[in-house]
Amino acid sequence: MNIQQVFVQSEEGVPFDEAFHKAWHGFQKRRVRCQLVEASEIEDGSLPLNKETLVVGGIGSASYADVRGIAGVAAVLLGDVNCDQVVNLLDVGPFVETLVSAEFNTKADINRDGVVNLLDVSGFVNLIAGN
Repeated sequence: MNIQQVFVQSEEGVPFDEAFHKAWHGFQKRRVRCQLVEASEIEDGSLPLNKETLVVGGIGSASYADVRGIAGVAAVLLGDVNCDQVVNLLDVGPFVETLVSAEFNTKADINRDGVVNLLDVSGFVNLIAGN
């Protein structure tokens, strides 16, 4: 795949978190055209996406984005820490393991602040409960 354009999620004109900041600078070093976009632009589908486009970011108001078929974008099912495509009680163990370890798992970062910590627990419980 030859990536020609990268959209990086931002907040008030700044990459949303450290990972997005690293992606922004990394692609710029490789002379790939980068554009900062607000979460609302990702959510409303207004970005001009094609097979040479990569989106670095997420859908802030949804726990799942069906983006299959869009090159460079992966669907993330928040809370599916055991990666079986279902959020259920089988995810509790892997979620707790991630919570107490030093590792980062984007599916366990329920509040999308770039850290898996106690602030993610209530959101995880809500996902398990189906709320």
